[in-house]
Amino acid sequence: MSILRVLLASLTSLMVCITVARAEVLPVEAYAKLPNVSSVTISPDGNKLAMYAGNTREERSIIIVDLTGSKSPVRIPTNGEAPVRVLWLANDRIGAYFTKFVSRFGGNVQGNQLRLVSISADGKDQVEISPAAFPSALLPDDPDHVLMSAPVVEQASSRSSSSAVVKNALYRVNIKTGRGSVVKRVGDDTVVIAVDQNNPEPYAIVSAEFERGTQSTFEYFRIEVPDGNRWKVIYELTNEPALNGDLPINLLGRGFNPDLVYFIREFPEDNTKTLYSISLKTGELRKEVSRPDVDVFSLATAPYTNLFLGVGWYDEVRRTDYFVPSIQSLMEQLQGAFPGSAINITSWDAAYQKYVVLVSGGTVAQSYFLFDGTTGQLALIESGYPDVPGEEVASVEYITYAARDGLEIPAYLTLPVGREARNLPLVMLPHGGPEARDVPGFDFWPQMLANRGYAVIQPQFRGSDGFGNDFIKAGHLEWGLKMQTDLTDGVRHLVQEGIVDPERVSIFGWSYGGFASLAGLTLDAETYRCAVAGAPVSDPMEMLNWVMNTTGARNRGNRGRAFEYWTSAIGDLRDDREKLLRTSPIENIANVRGPLLLIHGDRDTTVPIEQSEIMFEAMKEAGKEVELVVLKDETHNIQYGETRVQMMEALDTFMRRCNPPN
Repeated sequence: MSILRVLLASLTSLMVCITVARAEVLPVEAYAKLPNVSSVTISPDGNKLAMYAGNTREERSIIIVDLTGSKSPVRIPTNGEAPVRVLWLANDRIGAYFTKFVSRFGGNVQGNQLRLVSISADGKDQVEISPAAFPSALLPDDPDHVLMSAPVVEQASSRSSSSAVVKNALYRVNIKTGRGSVVKRVGDDTVVIAVDQNNPEPYAIVSAEFERGTQSTFEYFRIEVPDGNRWKVIYELTNEPALNGDLPINLLGRGFNPDLVYFIREFPEDNTKTLYSISLKTGELRKEVSRPDVDVFSLATAPYTNLFLGVGWYDEVRRTDYFVPSIQSLMEQLQGAFPGSAINITSWDAAYQKYVVLVSGGTVAQSYFLFDGTTGQLALIESGYPDVPGEEVASVEYITYAARDGLEIPAYLTLPVGREARNLPLVMLPHGGPEARDVPGFDFWPQMLANRGYAVIQPQFRGSDGFGNDFIKAGHLEWGLKMQTDLTDGVRHLVQEGIVDPERVSIFGWSYGGFASLAGLTLDAETYRCAVAGAPVSDPMEMLNWVMNTTGARNRGNRGRAFEYWTSAIGDLRDDREKLLRTSPIENIANVRGPLLLIHGDRDTTVPIEQSEIMFEAMKEAGKEVELVVLKDETHNIQYGETRVQMMEALDTFMRRCNPPN
């Protein structure tokens, strides 16, 4: 008998799933509001759930639900701060991360500040913990403390120097007072401190140091284990390329065999990110899981022990293979119960009996479920988008097409419900990054557009992450060039297939996707009848100057990581000047044929709002049709429900006018 005996039992009367009659066009708010719940996580003893809930800044709260039914749900206001993540620090205490925009030194230093707060399960006691501290492991024999890694500032050892030195350390932190004591100091070159709950001492550290003056090559990369009072190097590389600026290792999980540690790494000879294991005794390195076409993107590790459980990647859907038979069996049955959905086990208790499962896409508009292995029941916690009924969730197809130079481009194609896939209007939706990727599942942008009647294509153009290092490098210095023609070739493919009407194609994107939207309107004007550009780069040369000034690269003469990324992606101000001018949207406004909508947050510290403002003024001066929507108090990543609704309403109104879906 299947373990999935009961499919949608109500978990609590706190949250009621709203049933909506089938509608031809759903309200913008159905998609634009923040999800009803997010970051759902279960306590180590399996008796409580914690989550963020609420659609607006004022409503957003932490909700704690007692699964035993002995206590009423607890609501803890977030006081307008943007929630990031909630996790359990003990059975009766959570850790909540928030971000808040801060401006200092007369506005010269601006950005989001992270806060970590330890909160009792009844919400009555809250203690601030250093935001630089990262929980590493719980201590079941000492529930008032957790192990956390964080930097520590020390005085320089030289008598002639009064300067401070920042070193990394492992702390034992009291979660009720916020105070901590150092368990182990390590070097300032340490990037990972590996611990588990069975031993308060680190069982391994990972150290790396860039070559002086660059962040493209590591002088060394080491894995070390304790050897008495010293650290013994069991694995070392020197002069190691920093592929795409990444650290050598950023994920670790200890195996059921405690001698083995698992990590994801992309060595130059691999091309794609690969799962490796290493013996802590011998330093023997072994390749465990590798795909030639896509990256291994995640380790599944137990949240309280860091025990390695499985490995995941994306292709047509999200896939996670678990090395624990009982969890793998659950995953397979979930996949059978929700065909076509992306399924992610996001949290589980310490006994591996209760699991929080996020289901997204297929016929589910992003819902959280609780599976109880002791009863075999799967219960609905809450739908993230309750106003989007399952029959209105548009289908998403994974397709590939050939770029004009023969490179195979993967893409996700969302098609409207109830319409034949013939001669449809199209919205081209390039992702941000650009060294990022779209993932399968429920995505509120293409889903809203498909509900209006548009086909939506999301190409994973060259330069996208997830398809190997060669695919990323193929996008370097190709802004406005091959990265852009990859989009055009996607339009041509759909036209040739008869799916899309070539006269009804528009483009919308955010961040890098915003640049691609501007480039589509200025460099490929015959393809797109209009464009929406969110938080876009409109003048690459001005953007590079801004990055140099804000990162200090101009004054220090040391090309920091951010500046090296921008120059490797876009180009060098001096060496690539001609190309930068040729592919700059603001320099090619004369080519524009259709209207443009610009949307930008006024607190964006990734791409400053000036990039939209100068494009707006230049378009007006050239007599072109243009609008600018400013999202007040919003940053680069849209954090608040109110501004999400404002942005989506502007997008919906503009698209219907400039590229009507019917």
